[in-house]
This record gives sequence, structure tokens and C-alpha cells, in this order.
Amino acid sequence: MNNEMLWHGVEIVTCLFETIVYYMFLKDFLGGNSSNGTYKIFGFGIFFVILTLITFFMPYPTITLLFGISGIFILSFLFNGDIKTKIFATILLIAFLIASEMITMFGILLFDNNSAEVLLKSGAPRLLGIIISKMVLLIITKSVCMFKQRKNSKVPLLYLLAMLSISATTVISMYVIIMINVKEGNTSLSYISFAASIGLLYSNIMVFYLFEIILEKAEIQTHNKLLKQQIEFQLNYYDNLIISKNEMRSLRHDIKNHFICISEFIQKHDITKALNYIKTVFAIVENTKNEIATGNPVIDSLLNAKINRAKSENIEVNCIIEIPSGVRIDHVDTCVIFGNALDNAIEACSRIERGDKKINIILSYSNNNLVCKITNTTNGNVLKHENRFITSKIDTEYHGLGLNNIERSVKRYNGAVELEHIDDTFVLMFILNNV
Repeated sequence: MNNEMLWHGVEIVTCLFETIVYYMFLKDFLGGNSSNGTYKIFGFGIFFVILTLITFFMPYPTITLLFGISGIFILSFLFNGDIKTKIFATILLIAFLIASEMITMFGILLFDNNSAEVLLKSGAPRLLGIIISKMVLLIITKSVCMFKQRKNSKVPLLYLLAMLSISATTVISMYVIIMINVKEGNTSLSYISFAASIGLLYSNIMVFYLFEIILEKAEIQTHNKLLKQQIEFQLNYYDNLIISKNEMRSLRHDIKNHFICISEFIQKHDITKALNYIKTVFAIVENTKNEIATGNPVIDSLLNAKINRAKSENIEVNCIIEIPSGVRIDHVDTCVIFGNALDNAIEACSRIERGDKKINIILSYSNNNLVCKITNTTNGNVLKHENRFITSKIDTEYHGLGLNNIERSVKRYNGAVELEHIDDTFVLMFILNNV
């Protein structure tokens, strides 16, 4: 009786664990907001109940497989993605489920003398197989999702491997705890070992959940940092506008006096002083003129800030900008794309000890598409690995992310990024569609 209760208890908690893993995979793989959270709880709750009943009363692989395929496909409509992506996610998840059971079976057979027939029957080996297979399912699904998400995040590979190593250690611990206690023949101790394994099972879900919360908070911090940077650019831009307007107002007020002075010099045939005075007035006009004035305050403020920084470091900047004021680019994406691109160009020029320090910026707009080409000189030391440009800084964990961030933001507009390095010149080109 006790063994039967233990068996049913393990099946219930593993069915619940399996349901939670399905939810985590669909959420990560397909994406979705919390607007239909109640429907998700209700849907996955029904799925868990039916899965448990099938496990108890109709434990046939064919029925379980058919219910899994249909159930997961229906639940996928609670998340984002088109029909093809939902079908693919369903097939992928079922494949992971089958793979986890096969891996578990061959793994236990490899380290234990029991036959496959013994393993598939009720008892300690079967219970061990059920528990470990769910843990393997979690490892497979989270590995796929984490490495998929890593392409669009700043998470170092080392952190992801550390997370997966925790799960791998859990699997080994489960096997050792259960098999040693079972072989000792202590029944009560075996129950404790199974309970401990269930605890380890769910603790891994909490570890992954907390890890995702940390990633989300890191993403929010990055987003807020970009917003703060954008606000600083715009405040600086508007401060410069106020200064320019005040200087122009002062110039207009004094223009009569300027003409009187110039006229006096000309009447006295002192052409040199007249020309010098005119140059002085021109210099005042040039200082009140904005370098970039597209009518888009975010782009203007960011480009002007970066250009001023470049000039303060004795870098020559040439611009050809022909874009309308109504370009539809998200403010954060503007900071990410142009900020990183120009920061990289300025940084490359600042490392030049001998030679020209130049940055050329070309921005054009045609058929709702924005095309940008940024060219900068370099010292010739540009590193490349597997056809990708990488940072030359020692602290690679936190540097070299600019190009990845640019590519990520550009892809949101179905655009493309091209990089080229020829001799001492680096070229970054990108296109943003339907902006």
C-alpha cells in the first residue's frame, strides 16, 4: 500500500513538473505577455489534471503521446507566434520529451546492471527513471531557450553554462541518493530519498525562474540607462538651441552696429580691417549654427553630442545627412544604433597614434527606408573571429557588445547590417525598412 501511494505521489508531482516545463518552454520559445494570465493558469491546470488521469488510468504511450501533441498545440495559442511556429514548437517539445526518456533510460542502464525490462516496470528503477527524465527534459528545453535568447541578450556564455551545470549536478545527485538508499534496503529511508529528489526537481525550476528574473531586471536597467542617456542628449541639444537663439538674437540686435563698423572701415579704405571684422561676424554665425538639424530631436541631439565629442578629441567629422523629420525610429533604438556606431568609430580613431583621424557619416532616406554608412579610420588592428569582428579590449565580458546590440535593434526593422574593414578604414552600413 505504501509503495502504491509512493508511486502515485511521484506520478502526480512529476506530471505537475512536466506541465510547468511545458509552460516555461512555450513562454520562452513563443513569447507572450501577461494579459491572458488567467487563461494560461486555467488552460495548464486542465492540462495537468487530464495528464494525471491518463497517467493513472490509461498509461499507454500512444494515448499519452496523442494527448501531449494535441494539448500542447492548443495551449500554444495562449502565446505569440504564427501557426507554423506553434506547430514547430509542439513537435519540438514532444521530441524533447521522447529524447529525455531515451537519454534517461540509456543513462541508467549504463550505470546500473538492471535490464531495460526491469527499468520499465514499477519499482525503484522505474521511479528513478521518471524523476530523472523530467529533470533531463528541463535541461534540454531550458538549454534550447537560453541559447536562443542569448542571441538577443548580453548574458555571457559562462553564466548559461553555470546554470546548466547546476541541473546536471542535480541529476547525478538524484541517482546517487536514490540508488544507494534503495540498495541499502531501508524502505523508510527510500521514501525520504524520493522526497529529497522531488525537492531537488522543483528547486531547479526556482533556480531558473530566479535567473530569468535577474535577466529581466538587467534588461530593464539597460533600457533605463539608454533612456537616461537619451534624455541627457536631448537636454544638451535643447540647451545648445537656447544658447544659439540667444546668440542669434544678440547678433540681430547688433547687426546695425556691425554694418556701421564695416562701413567705416571701407570709407577709410582699410579693407584688411573690414575683412577681419566680417570674418569675426561670420565666426559668430557659424558658432550659432547646429551641425545636425534634421527636425528629429532625438537623432539631432545624439548626433550633435557624438560629433562634438569627436571634435573635442581632434577627430575630423564630415556629414551628409538627408532625412526627413518624420522618421519613425524608436528613441531607445536610435540611441542603441547610432550611439554604439559612433562610439565605436570615435574609439577606433582615438587609438590612432599616427595618421588621420576621420569619421564620415552618410544618412539618406528613400521609399520609407533609412540607409546609413559610417566610415572611420583605424590603426589597422581590427580583430576578427569566425567572420565576426570582436573587441580588442582585455575585458571582453563587458565590451564588444555594441555591434551585437546594433544588429539586434536593426533586425526589429527587418533591416540588415554590413561590416567591412579595408586597410586602415572600417565601414559600418545598415538599412532600416519602413521607417
